[in-house]
Amino acid sequence: MIRYLLGLIIIFTSSYSLADEPPLPPTPYKIELESGNKVFVMIPHGGKFEDFTQSGLYHYVDVYDSSINPWKQIYSFSQYLYQGEFYISNDGRYIVDIPWWIFTKAEFKPTSPALTFYKDGGKVRSIEVSNLMSLKKGLQSVSHIQWDFQKDRIFDSDKNILTIQTRSGKSISFDITTGQIIK
Repeated sequence: MIRYLLGLIIIFTSSYSLADEPPLPPTPYKIELESGNKVFVMIPHGGKFEDFTQSGLYHYVDVYDSSINPWKQIYSFSQYLYQGEFYISNDGRYIVDIPWWIFTKAEFKPTSPALTFYKDGGKVRSIEVSNLMSLKKGLQSVSHIQWDFQKDRIFDSDKNILTIQTRSGKSISFDITTGQIIK
């Protein structure tokens, strides 16, 4: 009986702690954009990925010499963005980052950024969590606070509009080219 209880305790405590573990270490990746011949590349600092040595937006250029890299950088990007935590415009110029791991209870402040908007690799604007919802309505786990419903995010890539649903029930739309709330 004691072995059985001990086994259950180990199973439940280990699976419970995994739910609040930090994200995996940054890994390189690239996203092919709908506008054609462009890729957005994310590389952890100091790394290399395929033909790329720096994070940013690249355009493919036809070259006739195989020793020349056909990817020409349009802009660099210094912030690492975890795949699936941001939205990018069809042309790659605009990005909105919605980090999920920044809200540990120890680090959380009402001024923590909920969304950060970028244009051509440079930061345009950040919006604080306290500007979007009542902090009492955030979902709290053992170590985190969530302010929005990830599954209810809608990104219209043709219009560059991101709509989110906060945990307090508000639906808010943003123009990702400016970071302004539009409704």
